[in-house]
This record gives sequence, C-alpha cells and structure tokens, in this order.
Amino acid sequence: MRFSSLKTRTTPYLFVSAAVLLLTNCQTDSKNTTKGSNAPVITSERFVQGEGDINTNYFSFEAEYPVVKEGTAALRDSVQKWVENCVAEICAQTEESAPPSMGLSESANALLALWKSPENTVSHAFSLKDTVLMANNQFLALRLDLYLNSGGAHPNYLSRMVVLNSQTGAIIPTTDFIKDPNAILPLLDIVYRAEKQEAFAEGNAYIDSAIVFPTQCVFTEKGVLFHYNTYEIAPYALGDADIFMTWTDLGQSAVNPTTNQ
Repeated sequence: MRFSSLKTRTTPYLFVSAAVLLLTNCQTDSKNTTKGSNAPVITSERFVQGEGDINTNYFSFEAEYPVVKEGTAALRDSVQKWVENCVAEICAQTEESAPPSMGLSESANALLALWKSPENTVSHAFSLKDTVLMANNQFLALRLDLYLNSGGAHPNYLSRMVVLNSQTGAIIPTTDFIKDPNAILPLLDIVYRAEKQEAFAEGNAYIDSAIVFPTQCVFTEKGVLFHYNTYEIAPYALGDADIFMTWTDLGQSAVNPTTNQ
C-alpha cells in the first residue's frame, strides 16, 4: 500500500513587486486540463487591489481564481459563488457568517476597511491561488489556497476544495465517494504521523487526542486528496497537510464516481 503526502506550506502566496500598489484586473492563460467533448474549459483570472507603501504600511489583495470559460451557465454560476464564498469567509473577519452575496471586490473592500480603521497600525495582505485538480465532462475538481496576514501572531492559511458536476454545477457531497470514513482514519493517521514525525517526537499531539476525518477531501480519476488545514487537528506549529490515496489504497471504503467502481 502506497500513499503520498505533500510538505507543509512555509511561504505565503504573496507577490508584491511595486513600492506603491495599484489597482489592476487582468486575465491569465486558460488551463487546458479538460477531457471529453463536453468538458468545461477553465481559465484563471486575476484581481489585484492595493494601497500604501510596501516599505512601511500597506494593504494588498491578490487573487488568482478559476472561471468557467466554456461550459454550462449552471457550472459557471456555481464556481463563481463557491469562490466568492471562500474568499468572503476569510476576508469578512466577523464573528457572524459572511454576507450571502459578497463578490471579490466587496471582500477586498471589507479587508481594506479594516486596514484603514483608526486603531490599525499594521499591514494587511491577502492572496489566493487556484488549482484545477480534475476537469472532464463528468466532474470539475477545484482547489483554492488562501493566505491572510492581518497583524496577528502569525499569518493564516486556509485551503478549500470542491468537486462539482460539470453539467449541472451541483456540488458532489463527500458521502457520494467516501463510504466508510472510519476505515480510512487509521490510514490517514499513519501517513500524517510519518509526515509530522519530528513534531510528534517533540511532544506535539492531536488537539482531540486522535485524528479526525478532514473537512476537505476531493476525488480525481486516480484517487482521493485529503487536506488538513492548520489548527484542524493539531497545533499551528504542525501546519497543514495533504494526503493522497489511490482508489486501490482505499479499497471498499470508497467508490470512484468516474467509473462507479
């Protein structure tokens, strides 16, 4: 049985090249990862907003986000809403949930207002990077990696993943491909402990004394990607973690929706 894991992020997805940031909005190249005649074509677009002096106190909002260039209107709307909700979740910074309809510009302005508040004395920086994990005529799997530094003890990292029906735009629930999460937990524990071996040796432990099933997991043609966000199961020092298992690894505990096996 073979599993793979990715190293914890140690560098924020923040790229600022000018002393004074200017407002821009541009589009990047299409992501040609589609398969099948009815497969959606996904492009990555960029939204940037900023103010201040990078050498002293500045505000930076940089987002590279997925857009359905070719595909159904339902899928395009679902992707847009999902992206906006993920960004609003981290930028609204309120104890209550973010407004139900909050676009990228509204999220940027909400964070900008916090930076401009009289009591604030530190820079605020937000960045978003998108990844297309799977795109075919059945399913679209996306990932967003978000970063926010707003003057706290340390920056905040957050990843969100989703699988949508390529035609209807409906979000595929985890229960459609994970049939026995309890059977998968011991496997996740083995890989996570191996990845964080040094941290566990130093006395760190799971927050709830045992590993729990991650809130973020998506499937591809080859298997399932599990993601643990920072603080989800362990202290901040352990960071986040990606664990990928093939359909063969998962056996009877999962079913592959791309083949119904």
